[in-house]
Amino acid sequence: MRRLCAETCRPARHSRRSPIMLLINDRHAPVDLEPGITPVLRWRDDADKEATDPVHSGDPVACRAVVAETREDALAGRGTVWDSDWIDGDAWGGVMLDDIDMRASRRYWTSLRWKYADGAIGDWAEPATFGTGAGHEWQADPIWSAEAGDEKIAPLASLGRNDKKDGLIDRNDVDDSADRHNRDLGNAAGWAFLRGTVTLPGKPIRWATLNATAASTRPARQFVYRLWLNNRFVGVGPTFPIHDEARYDGYDVTALLRSGETNAIGVVAYTMDDRRFIAQLDVCYTDGTIEHYGTGADATHGMTWRALADPSAVYPPSASIGTQYFDAPAENLRGDAYPRLFADPGSGDLGGDSRDWLPVTVKPQFAELLATPTDKLAVRYVRPASLLRVERPVKQDDPDDAAVCCMGEDAIRGTADTDSDAQILSVIADFGGARMGGIRLNLHPRRPIDVTVRYGEVLNPDGSVKFHLSAGNAYEDRWHVTPGCGPLATWGLRVFRYVEISVAQPPAAPSSWDTPSPIGLDERAAAIEEILFGGDGDRTGTPALSAAALVYPSLDGSTDGYPGSFHSSDPALDRVWQLSAHTIEALNGNIYADSWTRERAAYEADAWLQQRAHLALDAAPALGAYTVDYLIANRTWPTEWPLYLILAVHDSWMRSGSTAQIADQYDGLLTLLPDRYLDAATGLVVKEPGESSKTDGDLVDWPPSERDGFRFGQVNTVVNALASRAYADMADLARAVGHDDDASRFAAVASRMRAAIHDRLYDAGRGAYVDGLMVRATDDDAAGFVAGGRRFVPIDHASLHASAFALAFADVPADRVRRVVAFLRSRGMACSVYTAAPYLLGLYGTGAADAAADATAMIVDRRTTHSWAYMIAQNAGGTMEAWDVARKPNTTYSHPWAASPAFLLTEGLMGVRPLAPGYRRFEVAPQPGGVREAGAVVPTPAGDIHVAYQVREDGAIELDLTVPSRTRADVTLPTATYRDLVPGRHRFIG
Repeated sequence: MRRLCAETCRPARHSRRSPIMLLINDRHAPVDLEPGITPVLRWRDDADKEATDPVHSGDPVACRAVVAETREDALAGRGTVWDSDWIDGDAWGGVMLDDIDMRASRRYWTSLRWKYADGAIGDWAEPATFGTGAGHEWQADPIWSAEAGDEKIAPLASLGRNDKKDGLIDRNDVDDSADRHNRDLGNAAGWAFLRGTVTLPGKPIRWATLNATAASTRPARQFVYRLWLNNRFVGVGPTFPIHDEARYDGYDVTALLRSGETNAIGVVAYTMDDRRFIAQLDVCYTDGTIEHYGTGADATHGMTWRALADPSAVYPPSASIGTQYFDAPAENLRGDAYPRLFADPGSGDLGGDSRDWLPVTVKPQFAELLATPTDKLAVRYVRPASLLRVERPVKQDDPDDAAVCCMGEDAIRGTADTDSDAQILSVIADFGGARMGGIRLNLHPRRPIDVTVRYGEVLNPDGSVKFHLSAGNAYEDRWHVTPGCGPLATWGLRVFRYVEISVAQPPAAPSSWDTPSPIGLDERAAAIEEILFGGDGDRTGTPALSAAALVYPSLDGSTDGYPGSFHSSDPALDRVWQLSAHTIEALNGNIYADSWTRERAAYEADAWLQQRAHLALDAAPALGAYTVDYLIANRTWPTEWPLYLILAVHDSWMRSGSTAQIADQYDGLLTLLPDRYLDAATGLVVKEPGESSKTDGDLVDWPPSERDGFRFGQVNTVVNALASRAYADMADLARAVGHDDDASRFAAVASRMRAAIHDRLYDAGRGAYVDGLMVRATDDDAAGFVAGGRRFVPIDHASLHASAFALAFADVPADRVRRVVAFLRSRGMACSVYTAAPYLLGLYGTGAADAAADATAMIVDRRTTHSWAYMIAQNAGGTMEAWDVARKPNTTYSHPWAASPAFLLTEGLMGVRPLAPGYRRFEVAPQPGGVREAGAVVPTPAGDIHVAYQVREDGAIELDLTVPSRTRADVTLPTATYRDLVPGRHRFIG
């Protein structure tokens, strides 16, 4: 029901500007909501600023929300579309914006204000925009460029040969059309350059949304398109679909459009499968009219679309940068062929031969298009942390050096510098940490030069960039840079810390006492010097070299990092946290992936860990939720992995407070429980261990060398401990969405399974849990017990993993905790990076001071190869899949799931944990160990928790805490406990 109130413009008593960030469906200004949904308005207070107002930093008694068609109306509190009137309470679950027209291609602004107990009313918050995408009502057709064999592509302008024999390769050199027509393009056939233009009416624009998607992401396991509007970068996409649908993204392009003028959309796309791109530009004018402009044949959807006839002239056939899991092209980019003005609305015919741009090919419609429910990747340009010039002789018979020397026009002329006196000049750039994306190179040569670009995660022993990665990638591109070609940039996805840019330098001319030496630098050497010393390479302020990093923005839309923070009196601990936080910030893609270097695939346990780290840094649950939705429909092989999705949904609920995913995926979550293996006689999960890489094969740990000698049986302690947590968490989830009968059943299963674990799998002599049980015939006289007509025999081995998983997930009885912890401490870190997370969570979770101190110490232990400090010692720019390459030869340095210190330190050392969903109530129970001082910022849906402690000389802890609005806190210190702390700033000693 639409409600409009006369009080809208009434002056507020004690009015004040409210420092609130408004969110729709836990996202920042989404303009591509799926049509037909009911949006939910939530908000975050700036807890630190709110704390300066002791009267109004606490709980409001009512709130009021409005929805309007313009920002101005929303800011003034004029609910021209919808008005909630005053809602009693603090609206913890958000405000449902019901009865709003949520058909396709709609846009609104919303604002909110608070009322407090003393009658004070806050000002209207800065409005947030939201809207729907094109939904199922696209007024556009999929397109692509002409493909090989299409008569339209011959004859074509090409740069493949120097037909004029003038020493240069330029647009005057044209291949024979028949030869060009029949040429095998290889992976160059996957490229498309598309340009769409539209002249908009000369009237003011209220809002504009550009919807886009393409297919297919499968061969290269990355986005398919990069998109520009009027020479401004818009975005990349799409993400991986969950089923066979195509996922589209909507971008707010209001500020980029030019009313009454021609506007140009430029697209560079690549895929070797399907090859379709579709876009729809929705424009709403201030008179209320909405127009749609889309891809398609001329005059069909209000736009003119053209395709570059010969994309292979820009990106010729090349090697793959992929691995055994995917193929993606090396980008041997030709600057003289790149149509750098194709997204420029004023470029006319783009300065090229009219034959270079042809009508697009219209492709079949997508069967299903669904909006992507996450925020959008953005580009962040990062300057190198350091640059190093390297000059060395060409290594004879070295194919990598030969590749640098034999490039471009020199190779065609037969004058490549392979002389034994030739030199390779390089710049090695260190970007300070792992980056995902590529580089932008802005050089200004006076004649064409060829450069080799190599990316790597680490350096070789000789200081060069290791572009032959351990995972099997060969990250090498070759760029032909020409005068006036403008900045060149990587299109696709590489993960790197280091970049090496090399040129071949001919041998110096002989010189003598009476013969003048040559002066000046040739163009190749000058390019290296420009990278080193050029500073701002041109009047636009664009540096010669920068990383063009793709980043998933923070909840406030920033690309400068996430709000979570940590600092301590231990520099080594700070460095580990910084490595972990940087890894999440730099490698969050448009889905959680194991690694964007090797597999580019999502896995369940990885998603659980990455989400937990992400939510410790930013209260942004959308990316994790989409990844979990994807994995529910696309499970991987290990027995344990689906169980982690239940834990992930539970974690997200506890940290976000939203039950939306629980309700939407409830039936899917039920299928993840191991009911089919639940043994009625024992209450345990009983199954054959299975095989590696086969469905329901038990994993325990990876690589196998990190299993601490674990012995597999039909009853696996690791599997059962994890399953007990999954059933317990599923009970909580079922109860949260009203499935009380299910909740009771799941809780009973978890309770019985845990009792069986503690009764049957604990070895009192060892003070540890054994690896499991073997199932034998009842007439076997081995020790053990009989149940269900079978004899269960304990496995005579106790790995670290059995006790670590029991401690983390199975609620070890209090009277056994001390002995289990002692056993684990005796084993050190005899596990992988993956298992280290639940292991340390279990130690922190005991509440025992010595266990927590050991957990923190193991994170930064310099005396072992099994610590995150050792990753730093190996010069890792991102957290590693294994502790070192020796343990896993195809290890990469780009695994966000391995960044668990990002949450271990805030939850374990600082002791900040949610007690109720969304941190409605949370605890702070620091466990300092040997860390004398530490502080953290923990983002929550209500606002940021600020906490810092200092251990005093007398052993007491001095704690400073800021409690966000609408939440309560419990604090536990060694000698004092404080309960039900209200919003605001607090200081305690205890």
